[in-house]
Amino acid sequence: MSFIEGVIKQYLYFSEESSYSVVKVEIRDTAEAELLHFEPTIVVCGFFPMLELGQVYRFYGKVTEHPKYGVQYSASRFERIMDTSKAGIVDYLASDLFKGIGPKTAEAIVEELGNDALDKIANDPDVLDSIPRMNKAKKEMIARTILDNRQMESTLVWLYGFDISPRMAMKIYQAYGFAAVDVIRNNPYLLIDEVEGIGFKRADEIGLKIGFAYDNPLRIQAVIMYLLQEYIMKYGDTYLEKDRLLEFTLTYLNSGKEFTVDADMVVDRLEQLSSNNKIVDVDEKVSFRSIYLAEKRISESLKKHSIKESEPIDDKVLEEHLEH
Repeated sequence: MSFIEGVIKQYLYFSEESSYSVVKVEIRDTAEAELLHFEPTIVVCGFFPMLELGQVYRFYGKVTEHPKYGVQYSASRFERIMDTSKAGIVDYLASDLFKGIGPKTAEAIVEELGNDALDKIANDPDVLDSIPRMNKAKKEMIARTILDNRQMESTLVWLYGFDISPRMAMKIYQAYGFAAVDVIRNNPYLLIDEVEGIGFKRADEIGLKIGFAYDNPLRIQAVIMYLLQEYIMKYGDTYLEKDRLLEFTLTYLNSGKEFTVDADMVVDRLEQLSSNNKIVDVDEKVSFRSIYLAEKRISESLKKHSIKESEPIDDKVLEEHLEH
């Protein structure tokens, strides 16, 4: 597998909005051995959060050739490589991640707690009590920063496991933060409405991979909404007859060899969606609530502009006006 491992030497670009990053990396190890014949550094591009200068990361991706900037490395994912030597941990604790912790304090921490200082602090911040000038706020900040960084990286790695692009993984992380894993495990179909670019099929793929049953009520609801949306977008109608929506949904849900979702389960979910004001069911016709309300407003507006009964309008005259 292609990778480049090295130290972040310089940030050339970082987008706060999308987390697209361009960094200069000093190569320490790589599967692309030919790169070492050119320069000891390479520009790495990809979607990842702000990484720490001076820290070691491993990037996975491929070598690319930019028409203007030359050889670069396009990273699809990354991981921090923690230097577990005394010097490495001191550098980490003295980095910009830990505000107010300089090299002397960092060295005192490692001298006192050893090379597994980070694990000890993460498990119990009070192990820092023996460090001079270490107040409660600093202890909590150090422990929280260690845990936050570990959690962020583990969250992104977990998302990468679903073949989600780095850009989309960052979007999901930006939407939910550290809660991303729990949110998705509880209801992956929330992604459809809450993360731009995630459609039903992608959310369903994630849901089934993490163990959601094919007849899970949340999945049935998502299928109903998906099929209703597909029908409306394809045919330009603003509603679908309830029995046809029921038929489409059952066909979709029972497409697997051993899938046996019955009509009552779908009807129950339709009623739940209606109770939650997601859809409107009127005269056995189903529509999205937003479309139904828009039609009502249009109807009310037209009524205000309606004219009193008058002489019939000649069809040819009407056509001329419409063409005009």
